[in-house]
Amino acid sequence: MRALPVAAFDREWRKIHDSVFVDRHAVERPFRNSAWEAVLVPYALNMEEDVFAAIGTAARQRGDDELVVWNAEVLVPEPGAIIPWSYESLNEVRASILGHFETHLFGRSGSWGVVCSVVQFSWLGGDATLMDSFAGALGGRNAVRQRFLNYARDGWTVPEASQGQILQSVGWGVTNGFVH
Repeated sequence: MRALPVAAFDREWRKIHDSVFVDRHAVERPFRNSAWEAVLVPYALNMEEDVFAAIGTAARQRGDDELVVWNAEVLVPEPGAIIPWSYESLNEVRASILGHFETHLFGRSGSWGVVCSVVQFSWLGGDATLMDSFAGALGGRNAVRQRFLNYARDGWTVPEASQGQILQSVGWGVTNGFVH
């Protein structure tokens, strides 16, 4: 893990970051490009290893050989990190101060992004080609959707009002407490 000081982020990464993410928390659709497909995945920086690997496979096809992790939550920025696509490196970031905040993950290509929420879910967004690669690695779009729905039914701890807003942002919904 390489530390990413604020000044270096502002100089090298800010334009890319701001082209990927809008300035809002993960309860609302967080991506600037409204044409991007967005999916929800269980957990945050503690995402499952196969999900992380699938994102990495798709991102490396775009030339993103490393991953930027940036604290999206604080008013006064904290240093971020640049890591290789390894689950051990993600674990190292999770154990750092970054593991306690909502974070943005992205690469130099600016063609995808992940918002890891403090309430244990993540948004992944990207163009169709990237999302095809990601979903294909996990058994298809329906398998990705079903994974999240199973997670949501089994104890997702987001307040119900926020659940509805989040799920509607990806074309899903909540009726009488049932995610569909």
